[in-house]
Amino acid sequence: MQYRAMNRGGVVLALGAALLVAGCERGPNLADVVEEQAERLNFVWSGAGGAGMGIHPEVRATTYRDAIAALQRGIERSGGRNETVTAAARTLVAQASIGEAELSVQTMSRGSLSAVQRLSEVTSELNRALSDRALAAGLRAYDPSEDLAELEDAAGAVRVGLRDHRGRLEERRAALESAEAQRQSLMANAREVRVRATEVRDQVGQREGMDRAETITEAVRIGREADAIEKQAAEKGFEIERFMREIGESEADISAGERRLTMVEQAQQQLREKVESARTQARQMSEEAERSSARASDGLKDVLDIIEERVTPAYEQARGAYQRAIQQARQAGRAGGGSANAALASAEHSLASLAEQYVVLGEVVQEIGTEIANLQRFEGAMRSRFDAFVRSVEEAASLRDESFGSAAEMLSRIGGNEQLERVIERLRERAGTPMPATHDDGMDGMTEPESWDDPGEDPGDYEDDDWDGSSE
Repeated sequence: MQYRAMNRGGVVLALGAALLVAGCERGPNLADVVEEQAERLNFVWSGAGGAGMGIHPEVRATTYRDAIAALQRGIERSGGRNETVTAAARTLVAQASIGEAELSVQTMSRGSLSAVQRLSEVTSELNRALSDRALAAGLRAYDPSEDLAELEDAAGAVRVGLRDHRGRLEERRAALESAEAQRQSLMANAREVRVRATEVRDQVGQREGMDRAETITEAVRIGREADAIEKQAAEKGFEIERFMREIGESEADISAGERRLTMVEQAQQQLREKVESARTQARQMSEEAERSSARASDGLKDVLDIIEERVTPAYEQARGAYQRAIQQARQAGRAGGGSANAALASAEHSLASLAEQYVVLGEVVQEIGTEIANLQRFEGAMRSRFDAFVRSVEEAASLRDESFGSAAEMLSRIGGNEQLERVIERLRERAGTPMPATHDDGMDGMTEPESWDDPGEDPGDYEDDDWDGSSE
């Protein structure tokens, strides 16, 4: 929300009223200094659409510094004899200090952008390191010992089975060999008996009477004996066939067992190779994680370099300028300076926003730095630099909360419409303080804003809901 009463051109007009009151004071003429510097500042503020953005930053910075120095010398020389003119001078110092601070804020923002860009690269390296480290841990945690033990038990069982099958195979082969020998013996015996039976039958024709009958009977008996022997040989043949089937079954069981054993041994070998591969990959991932974390650490050093060389100096310069503006505006307010309330509220809010910008960057750096420190321990200078930055961020966070609270308190003193009240409430929420029942900001000796003589300003005039603390 743009606060119209804080338009810097309007401040110059308001200062004119104070200068008219000053008249022609004797001694060092502070009124002339105020008038001269107000004109110079108004030229800067009114340039390029009222923001001075069309004027080179170095020219603006020089104008602000020269104006502040001239006004402070004038205030010192005047000895505060004319409180109205002194208040006008201090208000102008506050406004010039805010302008000077804004230049440092721009420098800080450019440095912060460079730091954020480098942080993006650092974050990529950090994420890569964390991912590789987690993968390495997972690979190292892989332990197939139970699987290997189960496979070894299975292989042992298969080997026992093979030993049994091979033993039975040998027994069956021996039994087959014995049965075959017995069958051959029986068949040979049967042939001999059959030959003898044939010889006896051949004698039948040569015999008569009882001899003939007895010869026939003998031939039949011998033939039956041959039949019995051949039957035994046939039974041995059946037994041989059974042995051959059993031998085939044993051979099939042995082949199946050997295949199972081969599969189990291959599975064991694959697991062992997998373990070795996992260990190799874990070692490679750990090495890559170390390299990524080292690159992230180097990147963090670059970020700290940017912060220390570009961000923090600009932050401290802007903070000092805003604090000078606050001090001058408070002193002007105590003397009844009507424009001081706007300058004070603007400086308080801008200081809070400045600190918040520094804190936001700092919290990101701190979070990433802590992650990197978990991978690579910070030591020596790096540890000291990081800890010092963390402390500065903590201090900035305290300053932010305090300044948001002060800005809310100052705006509540100014008073205004419902939109302003919502802004005040949001500022108090950011400061972590509740809405007070009374106005008491501890500004000793400072008059209430309602009593400050401020012609030409309407403190309750706001354009929208989001006051950004700008005094452009």
